[in-house]
Amino acid sequence: MWKHQHPHPQDGLRHFVLKPLQLDDRGLREVAFYEMIHEAVHHKKNTSTCMDDDDDDVSSVECQQGRYSLKVPIPTQGIEQTFELLCALKPFVPDYFGVVEHHSTLFFHRFTSHSKVVLSDIAAPFQRPCMLDLKMGQKTYEPDASQDKKERQRRKYPQQETFGFRIVGMKVYDPDHEASDPSSGYRMFEKGFGRQLKRREDVSSALQTFSKVQSGGGASVRASMDSTSSILDRIEMVLQILELIQSLRQVMEECNNDIAFFATSTLIAYEGDDNAFSTDRFTLKLIDFAHVRYCAGGDPGFNHGLDTIMTFLELIVRQRD
Repeated sequence: MWKHQHPHPQDGLRHFVLKPLQLDDRGLREVAFYEMIHEAVHHKKNTSTCMDDDDDDVSSVECQQGRYSLKVPIPTQGIEQTFELLCALKPFVPDYFGVVEHHSTLFFHRFTSHSKVVLSDIAAPFQRPCMLDLKMGQKTYEPDASQDKKERQRRKYPQQETFGFRIVGMKVYDPDHEASDPSSGYRMFEKGFGRQLKRREDVSSALQTFSKVQSGGGASVRASMDSTSSILDRIEMVLQILELIQSLRQVMEECNNDIAFFATSTLIAYEGDDNAFSTDRFTLKLIDFAHVRYCAGGDPGFNHGLDTIMTFLELIVRQRD
């Protein structure tokens, strides 16, 4: 099913992200994942007008919202546990507004080489967002990937299997740091930075840098001059992020027995300007579902990554006690 909510051009696109859609099974899987979450939530609430009870294992679904419709077979029997997982994951994924083709100020509901998935921009609530992208799992390739691809992925970051995640990218608003861009005030950390983090101490230091609680000689000038209350505020934020990851870990443990999230990322964002007013203090979302697939036993590698992240965050909190 296609969802038909979409941003009107006059509303602007500040709160939306237009993600290019891959025109193969990866793009279809990503769209299908967001659509299945939508269906699962409506199925649970028993308010969807798009699902009809039927004696068959598959129902023909047609959504009548808006001008557009697309019939898609949605299985409704024997997948209650999967629906439970998808419902539980809803708070952990960006809001999804469908697939559109964008030309200038016009939007068309199509599925072409110009198609884009419309998602909420998780950085929108923040004036100076600090962002951390973590590629999850002990394996970032699917079981049926070619041997060449498996080897290439392993060479990228051999520690992926040890940690269960790697830092793909990071940006930190720290205008007084000598390494920050003078025009934006950001310190930027690209893919190469994350692949250089070989030891646990290296990863821990990077996460401290992201949360701006790094102490000692490695602290920025701004961090050194911050008030005690600001440092405590960030420690409290780390604790709240930790609690959110614990909730996600519990969802995976209790509900996920049949979905693997290969190459999915955990994206964390928070307000980097202590003087800015933001409606949200921080957010955590899962993104990139092009390699999601059914897999008996769920995703132990993803869970291992969450466990490792929680260990690092707990260490940050203990070091500042």
